[in-house]
Amino acid sequence: MPPCSPIYTRVVLFATLALVFVPYISAAPVDIDISTNEVAAWFEGEWDVVGNSSFITNLMNETMTDIEQEWYAKAQCYALPTGIIAWISLLLTGWTIYCHTTDRKPLKFWSTKRLEHGVWGIILSVLTGIITIPLPAFTMYRCRGEWQLIAVSVYKIANVLALTFAGLHRSIEVCRKNKPREGKYGAPGVWIWFWMVVYTASFLAGNTGLIDIVKQLLHDSHQISAILVACGSVAGVTVALGAAYAVFDCLLAEHSHLLGAIGVVIGIVLMCSGSLNEWTLAVVKNDLLGVPRGKSSIPYWLFFGGKRLLLLNW
Repeated sequence: MPPCSPIYTRVVLFATLALVFVPYISAAPVDIDISTNEVAAWFEGEWDVVGNSSFITNLMNETMTDIEQEWYAKAQCYALPTGIIAWISLLLTGWTIYCHTTDRKPLKFWSTKRLEHGVWGIILSVLTGIITIPLPAFTMYRCRGEWQLIAVSVYKIANVLALTFAGLHRSIEVCRKNKPREGKYGAPGVWIWFWMVVYTASFLAGNTGLIDIVKQLLHDSHQISAILVACGSVAGVTVALGAAYAVFDCLLAEHSHLLGAIGVVIGIVLMCSGSLNEWTLAVVKNDLLGVPRGKSSIPYWLFFGGKRLLLLNW
């Protein structure tokens, strides 16, 4: 891979910023003849986004209440992955951001070697932003009448922004010195942790809308109640164990792994929060697999695959 010059790095960074925000302009309301334009039909939610397999429908074959039917109809505008596919994507995205933050190779995390190919990482980061950001932006437009789903879409956008810029940040560092830059306080690449903060904040944005949906459906849906109890229990037990470990570590006055333990606790709590988000939307849409069908499958799988590109960074 060719070395990165300062001018080259600035050009790539500027191009990335420009391309990342183009979809927001494209998602603005415009006058389109939706009777003859299939793309406009998708924007307006006239395509089925996710299909219900007979297997999953049989598993969830219970009479829907009025509020469940209402949210089932509202959620059809939501064009992003849900259920098992979204949950797998959640884990892989978190892992990818963590590896780039800590300078590990995502598919070879056991190696002691740091990321070495900065230009390759920049290319993957740019492609990730171009591919993944348009769909949640368009979903915000499709669901413009439901603030709860808009909030969840904001969570997805912040999520992919953190992924894109964590990869870009690390790759630029690799280009400059072929090793992480020494931060202000002597920690390698300390400012890259800002993208982990953005990633964490994205869950708060998504849960703002999700909590309102859960409140409305909690007494009518046994599945949502079970998901809430499961995710809450795992998060609660994790926090309790983390607190017990912190007390034990402080009593021994060692503090050798305290920071790492706190990081693990925060990571598990975030995964529980994200799992609550993905599985609740899967129940609302009556599809735990979340497999798309028809023409909607193209942007759907592009979004899922685009978020996996940075796994190839090495």
